[in-house]
Amino acid sequence: MKKDLNVLIIGAGGVASYMLPALRRSFNLSGVIFDGDILEERNLDRQLFDKKDIGDSKAGSLIKLNKLDEVKYLPEYFHEESWEDHESLLHRADIQLMICLVDNHPARKAALQSADERQIPCLIAANEYTTSQVMYYLPSWKDTPLDPRVKYPEILTADRGDPLGCQGEEAIEATPQLAIANQVSASLGNLMIYLWHDKFSNITLAESMEFLPIEYQTNYSKLETETVKEANERRSTVHH
Repeated sequence: MKKDLNVLIIGAGGVASYMLPALRRSFNLSGVIFDGDILEERNLDRQLFDKKDIGDSKAGSLIKLNKLDEVKYLPEYFHEESWEDHESLLHRADIQLMICLVDNHPARKAALQSADERQIPCLIAANEYTTSQVMYYLPSWKDTPLDPRVKYPEILTADRGDPLGCQGEEAIEATPQLAIANQVSASLGNLMIYLWHDKFSNITLAESMEFLPIEYQTNYSKLETETVKEANERRSTVHH
């Protein structure tokens, strides 16, 4: 029997288009998608959308295409005040997990900040032209080596490009993304969600999760994984 998963998804672009079909088959999916982008014809060569939806909201198109009847969408970009702006809707959605699928640091910063404030786990998944990255975060990890903002402090400081959108020349990742890279990011993101789902509330011993992954990175030829244990060991190495 499939388990329930209530999500807040930030970004309905290439990674989301590959992630949602498998995710809805693995879970009873409900929640909310934020994205202010409109589907353009140039998106179709690397993102899974229906051509007839060109000119419509990407988020709305994904919901319709994947028959996500229990998922609502907001045709706007997510920012640090978004949760407060839509408190009633998000409270009713009973969000269990935030999924950030955009390539710019300000949006990632806003997602992690909201995760801290609401005590909700956060998954970040995105890619460049041929590389992919997926990170998992629990609010109890704030300011530790397990916090993406500690390993990648540019998340807190970078402000290049559109701070909210993830498309166009002003985006931080301005190069086009291969469909294959979108698919890899989506697959690794779904794997991470599967491995961590319910774990954070059921673990009784720290040893139970020390070998779980918190980050995947791929390049042309290699997949690298960092676990909870390895991240904590990185801290010890730095301190010594």
